Amino acid sequence: MRILRTALFVVFLCLIAACERDTRVKMLTELPPQFELSGSGRLAMVRVHGQKVRDGEGETAFINWEIEPKSGRLEGTPVEDLGVITYGKVPDGYRQLYPEKGETLPELI
Repeated sequence: MRILRTALFVVFLCLIAACERDTRVKMLTELPPQFELSGSGRLAMVRVHGQKVRDGEGETAFINWEIEPKSGRLEGTPVEDLGVITYGKVPDGYRQLYPEKGETLPELI
């Protein structure tokens, strides 16, 4: 019986250790915005929404800054390794999708 309890306890500990922690974002400063990331996931993309900056309808028209991993969204860096992301500063291993081709970042209001 003691062996069974010990085995169940070990299995329980393994299950707890394997659980993913939710990714959380905390805004540290207002201008330029800085975002502190925590959790056990990987960063697939960042989209900062603000004023309407593009033609068209829907969400895309309001994306002021967007980045994603150079190697694809499934290959993002663990969020705890990134720590803090500053609006407009692309982390190593990522590429900026918007604004395109050296355009100026929209001012956030």
